Amino acid sequence: METHQLMGIGEFQHVRKPNGMDTSSPRATERADFTLVEFVIAAAVFGVLFTCCWASIVRMGDVRTRVVHENRALSVLDNTLERLASLPEIDAKGAAALLKQELQRGQLAGVPGVVCSCTACKGGLDLCIAKDGRSLATIAVGGNE
Repeated sequence: METHQLMGIGEFQHVRKPNGMDTSSPRATERADFTLVEFVIAAAVFGVLFTCCWASIVRMGDVRTRVVHENRALSVLDNTLERLASLPEIDAKGAAALLKQELQRGQLAGVPGVVCSCTACKGGLDLCIAKDGRSLATIAVGGNE
């Protein structure tokens, strides 16, 4: 065990414990714990990261649902187009009726907010399926595009 005497102002006693722990610095005797401020800051950082990750996961689910609805709308339009191709003449009223039948038979039947429309334009027809005012899929039939 070593001991140093206090020699003057600003000097300190140096004591070496039997187990070899040096107690000359003030931090040497303190435990390496986290302070409350460090803990609160770490909790806030983790909270922000968790919130960002959670929002991303929710957004991915919304995007996935939209892509599934778009694929189903394209399938309905494809079936409608095949049925229209077998007809000798295509008019807006008949195309709208076929589109509505295909929509009711397809996987989008019963999905709230899904509507179909058939409009005449440029010598042909535009068939559209939309959900909540946003187009899921559109196809032009006939006309010069």
